[in-house]
Amino acid sequence: MGFFDWIWLTVAVLIGYAIFYVVNTTRKQGELRRRLGALPDFEPTYELIGNQGETGIAVDTDRRKLCLISRSGGGGRLRTDVVSYRDLLSAEIDVDGSAVTRTSRGSQVGGALVGGLLFGTAGAVVGGLSGKRVTEDRVDRIDLKLLVNRADNPVHEVNLLHLETKRGSSEYKESMRVAEKWHGMLKVLIHQ
Repeated sequence: MGFFDWIWLTVAVLIGYAIFYVVNTTRKQGELRRRLGALPDFEPTYELIGNQGETGIAVDTDRRKLCLISRSGGGGRLRTDVVSYRDLLSAEIDVDGSAVTRTSRGSQVGGALVGGLLFGTAGAVVGGLSGKRVTEDRVDRIDLKLLVNRADNPVHEVNLLHLETKRGSSEYKESMRVAEKWHGMLKVLIHQ
């Protein structure tokens, strides 16, 4: 086999993998949507399926419930948990593992109280601040992270971007737009 044959073979394998990945992800996302649509006593008004088809969230505004859906063990069995709005304790947007926007029940007041008790006035100011500034130019991951009042598996993440890209790219902007929209909606639900 010549040099160009190896190049063509490599390109063919990469294209084949890309097609397999897209088809498999689309199948997983469809499976999650079908499961959400088949839940008893839950009508999804809004739904968000993660970009890899592993997790999702849906909101039933009439019944004031959330459905958290995820796959157990990397592509395994689907798990659905329907919880009341009042069980949603916090929501945040994580960029590369750092919270850039966070909302929780009493987050700033609670943080200020704890900071004030531990470190005085300066601690109250620091404790009242929420989130971190992320200043790097490249981003690998954007997640919407929820904390839910349940003993097993209290953290639910929906991945919106899992691709190294620049902050100004269309992929980044679209993922952040979706994250901010959903964070805003969850913020409203937390305060209801």
